[in-house]
Amino acid sequence: MSCIKPIAILAALAFSITNVFAQSLAPITTEGIISPDDTVLPKISPDLPTSSLPRAGKVSGSEDLRPFGAALFDSPIVTASAGPNPDYVVNVGDEILVRIWGSLTADIRTVVDQQGNIFIPQVGPIAVSGVRAGEISKYVEKPISKVFQDNVAVYVTLMQWQSIGVFVSGFVQHPGRYPGISTESVLEFLSRAGGIDEAQGSFRNISILRKGKTIEKIDLYDFLLGGILPRVQFRDGDTIFVGSQLPTIAVSGTVRNGYWFETNIEGGMSGNALIPLARPLPQSTYAKLIGTRAGQPLTKYIPLAQVKDLTFEDQDQLEFVADAQINSLTIEITGSYESPSTLVTDQNATLKQVLNYIEIDPSLADTSAVHIRRQSVAQQQKVSLEMSLDRLERSLLDIPIATEGEAAIRKAEAELVSKYIARARTVTPDGTVVVLDSSDEMVDLPLEDGDTIVIPRKRSVVIVSGEVLAPQAIVYEKNQSVKNLIKRAGGFTERADEEKIIIRKTNGQVFVTVPDSLVSPGDEIFVIPKIEFKTFQFTKDIVQIVYQIAVATGVLIGIL
Repeated sequence: MSCIKPIAILAALAFSITNVFAQSLAPITTEGIISPDDTVLPKISPDLPTSSLPRAGKVSGSEDLRPFGAALFDSPIVTASAGPNPDYVVNVGDEILVRIWGSLTADIRTVVDQQGNIFIPQVGPIAVSGVRAGEISKYVEKPISKVFQDNVAVYVTLMQWQSIGVFVSGFVQHPGRYPGISTESVLEFLSRAGGIDEAQGSFRNISILRKGKTIEKIDLYDFLLGGILPRVQFRDGDTIFVGSQLPTIAVSGTVRNGYWFETNIEGGMSGNALIPLARPLPQSTYAKLIGTRAGQPLTKYIPLAQVKDLTFEDQDQLEFVADAQINSLTIEITGSYESPSTLVTDQNATLKQVLNYIEIDPSLADTSAVHIRRQSVAQQQKVSLEMSLDRLERSLLDIPIATEGEAAIRKAEAELVSKYIARARTVTPDGTVVVLDSSDEMVDLPLEDGDTIVIPRKRSVVIVSGEVLAPQAIVYEKNQSVKNLIKRAGGFTERADEEKIIIRKTNGQVFVTVPDSLVSPGDEIFVIPKIEFKTFQFTKDIVQIVYQIAVATGVLIGIL
């Protein structure tokens, strides 16, 4: 049974280190950092997931917001059935089937005439215009039963019905006249017209007109928030008119509903009315207001509790933010360990303090190679790399050309460099922080939220890659030099730069070394290509970028 011990017992081990490669993206060391007192252990709760910590969410700009309700018309609204529903009102021209059975059997297909009647032989005209489809069977049965009183049953159904045309006008995508049936909803007719114009139309100011008079006003917010949609029995020639957009307020940030909201109240929308629409997330603590008052720009930064007391006007932009101090850190653990993979600790926690809470198996974990991956460092590395690539890209345009033959060479070189730049832009730095000071001692580095502590597993191989004939992993042996391992990997290729070889240690350090250097278990040897261009600046910049990528990612990207 293996012995389980805290890493901190071994934290004072010295590391065998040579000079760190000094480039702009070289791993960050902890030289000069004062080690804080680690006698007070942090409060750690291993079972609290990262997602439970308050974090500032990604804020959407107002330019990306849509009007509240715009998604109603993202897909065509499909009518539930091809026929009328029970509320359909029978109209002139509808075809009706009257089926009689019992002592008398008959199937009578008849059409509602201009007087609104159907005619049944021996019974006479029966007025059905204006009767609901769901009630017509009972309505027609009554007069038939008065004539045929002996064991006669009646069943009536609509066979064909008259479609109507409804005009859709105002601020919609495609104004015009659209066919339908009288019991369809206003949403179905609006959908046929392409929906409401998001830039100009109102979702709260929709009118149903009949013969020039308004018979119904519709506010789609009632439907979106409460499922309430007035039922209108449309008639042929009715008009659905979408009015112009009412004053709107943009809401973004740490909210559940990030939209442009319309207000149908004169004088603007109160904060009390806006907050239930926006539904701020629990981590929201402040709001930033940008607007205009009396022709002058207005900007306010206010606590969340004061938002309800404000009145918002047309084109105001309100951004909710999570602007509270985070009092804890979420630290991830990766590699060889026997503890929870996520620790939530005090905001002042340091590396050694946290290591005290991580159990490892000393026979498996390489405690001499502990290092950190930090998000902020990865971002800095990416920015630095992009700047180098931008500089290289600009240099493609600044090359003087003397002869036609030289122009052809420069063109070929520029194409090669452009492809290299495109590949290099795809790499993602890992943000490695080497936790060693100038004396090769582990420093009690203060941690940052989101840090990953890497505890590598002990390795017994050395990886050789890059410009060698047979890249491979080779079993480690003592006193093996870089040159010997490269020979075992088939030797250098014709393009190899035999004097500049990169070694990446398991603790994250990267060195430029020479073939006679000795290797350690777990080392990665990168043989870089010999880079030569007619333009010296090309060669210099690309060599630097090759090193930067190797340092920041542990990956070698050659020019070819």
